[in-house]
Amino acid sequence: MSAEAVQDAIIQQLRNDTDVSAEFNTALTGTLTFTQNSNSVTGVNTLFSTELKKGDYIRAATSTTWYRVESIISNTSLTLDIVFAEATETNVVGKTSNISKGMGRNFLFKDDSRGIRVYLPLENWSTTTLPGKKQDVVCPFLLFIMFYEPDEDAGEKRKTTYNQTIRKALEKDLLLAGAVYDSRVGDTRYYFHPAIEGSYYMVLPFSTKKKEIIS
Repeated sequence: MSAEAVQDAIIQQLRNDTDVSAEFNTALTGTLTFTQNSNSVTGVNTLFSTELKKGDYIRAATSTTWYRVESIISNTSLTLDIVFAEATETNVVGKTSNISKGMGRNFLFKDDSRGIRVYLPLENWSTTTLPGKKQDVVCPFLLFIMFYEPDEDAGEKRKTTYNQTIRKALEKDLLLAGAVYDSRVGDTRYYFHPAIEGSYYMVLPFSTKKKEIIS
């Protein structure tokens, strides 16, 4: 199993976890219609042009499958990168996920936003000892958790809550044979966002215990 497959499983697990999704999935304005065997999504009183962009993931609130946005046509029309494989959903609440793959420096967020980015392992980490940790696991992934909270006390509470909630979600068996979260890989690190006052980001290392699932 490739590192990319594990990355996808981590993202899917976090998106579908009830406690994590309450904080990092966002309800879209208006209602949406997803049509079976079609990649077109239409909306009523929706704001696709301002709330979404190409590459974002959306789903019907009644579904557990996420679909990637291929293009935004207007505030009430968009296309998915694949056809909607489920039964048609009419006038349902849509959700967008703020949990996705990390690329470059896209963990730098705007004001009043929050999200999680899952980065692929650094190539040399399998032979590196992290500070204070004996490294006997392989392929650590990095989870960047970002949020905006201008109140310092509330920010401290959020840091604790997010760390506990996300680790708890990861400790459940992933949807991959033998993929189990190994918390020994490292502690969560906390930082203030250098450019936006009141913004935080957390770095949570993640690894699997089963070396053989990475090819």
